[in-house]
Amino acid sequence: MSRRTLLLPSLLAVVTLVAMPALAFAHADLESATPAPDSTVEVAPPELVATFTEALDASKSSLEVRDAAGSVVASGGSELVAADGITMTLPVAALENGTYEVRWTAAAKDGHIERGTFEFTVAVPPSPSPSPSAEPGGSPSPAPSPSAISTPAATPAPSPSDGGPDTGSGAGEVDASTLLPIAVAIVVVVAIAAYVMRNRGR
Repeated sequence: MSRRTLLLPSLLAVVTLVAMPALAFAHADLESATPAPDSTVEVAPPELVATFTEALDASKSSLEVRDAAGSVVASGGSELVAADGITMTLPVAALENGTYEVRWTAAAKDGHIERGTFEFTVAVPPSPSPSPSAEPGGSPSPAPSPSAISTPAATPAPSPSDGGPDTGSGAGEVDASTLLPIAVAIVVVVAIAAYVMRNRGR
């Protein structure tokens, strides 16, 4: 066997070994995503972004998002591929809390197609409820303190000069200075009458 005959298989083997990594790198696999695979987000994402390891054939690449019931909530194809050729962006509506599955199809320029899936979870925390003590119009009015409650002032009793009832000497009572002369006059009259009657008897 000549050297030329032996050299040909050796060259073919070397070419094959060199070409194998290039063929392997031609596969467009998922490199990263937002939301990330198996992640939990507290804010509903407005879009899904997927980045691949190789330039994509837009006509054969696609993204799809399904909810826990299996219903498709968003999907797209060639229009999703960005100018860099390796990024796909899929707008999604406001997602409710729950787990979602992403199904992706990535076609490389050489025609090789890769498919895969991953999940992410939306868990938006509930908004804090308002305090029950709060009033719609503002803060509640404080209760009046006991000292703030006014008490009616005592009404003074009317004096005699103010026209009120007189508890002293009234108009129907006789002053002592008037009774004394009357009593003396009666005594004198009785004495004179007794004297006159006594003289008549003699």
